[in-house]
Amino acid sequence: MKVILLKSLPKVGNANATVNVKAGYARNYLFPQNLAVPATDERLKNLERKKEIFAEKGVQDVKATEELATKLSGIELMIAIKTSKEGGIFGSVTATKIAAALKEKGFEVDKNYIELEKPLKELGEHIIKIKLPHNLEAKVKLTIQSL
Repeated sequence: MKVILLKSLPKVGNANATVNVKAGYARNYLFPQNLAVPATDERLKNLERKKEIFAEKGVQDVKATEELATKLSGIELMIAIKTSKEGGIFGSVTATKIAAALKEKGFEVDKNYIELEKPLKELGEHIIKIKLPHNLEAKVKLTIQSL
């Protein structure tokens, strides 16, 4: 019996896949558990439309991420932080602070995308790597200065 899986099942198939299973397995397990539906012509057409829409959204998402990476690569950020008379920094600059500074510039970047080996505790210029989805990367110039 040909069915469309609604959820991924090990050893059967992935979600939105059309698979052949035994009729008893479909009637007694897949259908009552809402794991699959019979593969009618209408449902197969709807599935194809869904796949096309997801593919278009994926392409649009990649393009948007590429544009973001290009725009981010030219950005220069400045963060002012309190320092002691000797020049030591009180606190540190973390990914959260960098994400907030990017947000002020109009870029919505998740702090988890910002790669820091450790929080920055030195004044001066730093190059920050931002790893975006779809294996894209941007480098931002960050200047930390005294208040």
